[in-house]
Amino acid sequence: MLVISRNTFLGVALAVGSFLLTAPAPAFGQQAAAQATWKDQAESDLYQSMSKETDPQKKIALFQQWKEKYPTSAMGAYFVPLYVQAIQLVSQPIAALFAAPAPTADQQAAAQKAADYLTANADSLFAADKKPAQLSEADWAKVKKSMTRSAVNAPAYIALAKKDYAGAEAGFSKSLTDDPGQDQAGTIAYWLANMYFAQKKYPAALYQYARAASYDGPGALNETGRGQMKAALEKTYVAFHGDRTGLDELLAAAKSAPLPAADFKILSKREIAQAKIDAQNKKMEELGKENPSMALWVSLKEALTGDQAQAYFDEHMKGTAIPMEFKAKLIEAKPAVNPKELVLAVEKPDVADCTIKLEEALRGKMEPGADIGFKNATATSYAASPFMVTFDVEKDGVIGWKGAPAPAKPKPAKPAAAKAKAAAKK
Repeated sequence: MLVISRNTFLGVALAVGSFLLTAPAPAFGQQAAAQATWKDQAESDLYQSMSKETDPQKKIALFQQWKEKYPTSAMGAYFVPLYVQAIQLVSQPIAALFAAPAPTADQQAAAQKAADYLTANADSLFAADKKPAQLSEADWAKVKKSMTRSAVNAPAYIALAKKDYAGAEAGFSKSLTDDPGQDQAGTIAYWLANMYFAQKKYPAALYQYARAASYDGPGALNETGRGQMKAALEKTYVAFHGDRTGLDELLAAAKSAPLPAADFKILSKREIAQAKIDAQNKKMEELGKENPSMALWVSLKEALTGDQAQAYFDEHMKGTAIPMEFKAKLIEAKPAVNPKELVLAVEKPDVADCTIKLEEALRGKMEPGADIGFKNATATSYAASPFMVTFDVEKDGVIGWKGAPAPAKPKPAKPAAAKAKAAAKK
């Protein structure tokens, strides 16, 4: 799990209702009182009740009563600030929930209650006729969106705290799909990443860490937080995947989409190694069907160049005749004429990797590059680098030897006197 400073995301977690907190309060006081008066004593009493009420939901209900009973009243300068304050108080348990890494049961219950209330009454709470006079319609809509989205996210965060990971994933995923650029976009990515990491769902975790590190739109982590996330992500990615291959593409993909594509995957080092093994096994299987002797030779080479090469040779090869017929190319005959030793290339036509030795010399001579086969070979020694296996082979175990007799040496010319004497005898 990657851990970053709480200050990196705490500001986002506490942003619930922040627009309201920073919006200037409607001016009221002596000037407002001089310009407007209570419709009647009941209106004044209603204001006093609303001022004293500590339950924010009841305070909101009193405001609604005033709106319904006095729709044309000019005393909004008194009532609206209390209404704004009530909405802020309603949202505080949600802000407290997000600010707590491990919220208590009481905090969870209070936040859930607040979230239920806000989501059920959003349209009424943020109706156009309840907009503070100094806020534009667009700003009032932003307040509604910010606070209701936080309320929607609260149950998912509660599920996360309870380790109900399926519930948290479903809630946050839907929220991000519905509103990718919400106030908590970067923070949710961080929460999701840690959740996936805790479940050892490392590819999903890496995607969300990359999202938190790369996304710089609305609701993103601050620059410092993104930098911390990226540095930690690189280390974790390399530890999981083996190298940085694909990391830049991951960051680009995560920056553009809050959730990964359906076919998203990041292979682990183990999966990459297994894929190589599977590919090699498939290759060997196909080779075994097409050329069994070559498949066997490649297998022997792998065994004799591995960590347990000597043990494999001693236990499975040394002194044991291999009945398989191998095909090869002649690299060198020793001696060139009537050889008792042949250096051959089995796997690659121009790379020597096999030596066969015979008790009885072969007759004649063959040129390098000729096709030679051998069978019933008994391994006597090997070298891993450069790779070479030495076998003892009977003469009849060599296949394809077509040694041509060596050209006869020309007889030396006879001296002239000898030629004359020979002629005289005739």
